[in-house]
Amino acid sequence: MIKNISKLFYHKRPYSTKPTKYESYTKSWYEFEGLEKLSVTTTGIDSLDYQLKIKGLPENHIIEIHGDSSSGKSTLSLYLLSQLQKQSHYTSVTKTKSLYIDTENSFNTEWAKLNGVDVSNCLVNQPNSFQEAIRLIQSYLQNNRNIKTEKKYIILDSLCALPLSLSPKDQMAEISDALKMFSEMIRDSGSTLILTNQLRFSIHDEEIMPFAKNLINNYIDISLQLQRDRYLVDKNNKIIGTRNQISIQKNHLAHHSPDDYKTFKSLNLYKPTFDIYFKDGISMNNDIITLSKMLNLTPLHSDQDLVDIQQIRNQNKKLLKLL
Repeated sequence: MIKNISKLFYHKRPYSTKPTKYESYTKSWYEFEGLEKLSVTTTGIDSLDYQLKIKGLPENHIIEIHGDSSSGKSTLSLYLLSQLQKQSHYTSVTKTKSLYIDTENSFNTEWAKLNGVDVSNCLVNQPNSFQEAIRLIQSYLQNNRNIKTEKKYIILDSLCALPLSLSPKDQMAEISDALKMFSEMIRDSGSTLILTNQLRFSIHDEEIMPFAKNLINNYIDISLQLQRDRYLVDKNNKIIGTRNQISIQKNHLAHHSPDDYKTFKSLNLYKPTFDIYFKDGISMNNDIITLSKMLNLTPLHSDQDLVDIQQIRNQNKKLLKLL
């Protein structure tokens, strides 16, 4: 009797090395139909695209960018928006305007143009309350839900600057309800929601962390932390800009890459960087040259003007594809 019962509940283990007639055992999970295949937009930072393993920022998901004050969160968001506009220019005939919600009243048209943003195809709003910002995002997603052939960005800069209720419990409840609604609406919408956030000292956890970190983590899929590395100076020792580093704090979509995608330790330990020049805007030249040196593709140069940046970047992309 006991032997018969054990036979009824015995199942062959899927990791068995014995030959099997089931074709699914020999397939990678990425090859199955019906599973989500991510559509991504390149960040314009080759080293960051490589470390994300999905070659960019995905559609239909929420991404957070946090860091200290003046660490380049808004500038990086503008640069990501410009990369989306460039990619949409080549893939679609009509252009859908992206939405930029400025809660800090710091949006500057000239600075956005310096960073490559087409301001004529960007809707900029400065809400007076958290509820107004929610209505803006909600109406944008509803109006553009049927337009799935184009890539769209929604940038909320920043989350912690929104006027919320006085009670801390009511604040967390408002943010939770809003993010839950956004995560449901953004699915299959072809939109990417980017939240910028600042670091705060948590009395409860006794450490510095992003605003409402424990709550936001339930809804975001990728979290990037920015940190100012150094100041950039000219020959007269005058500060002309800053160099900032990017570290990936959370990436729940890394497993969406094919199984044969392998990364190298040296490239994983490297932190992608970008420079912000006060007069010229954002620049990726230092990151491109550093990445090329790590790949042994270019000789050492002290002056960036001596090398062809675009040629080096093309070489980096080719080798990263082979890797």
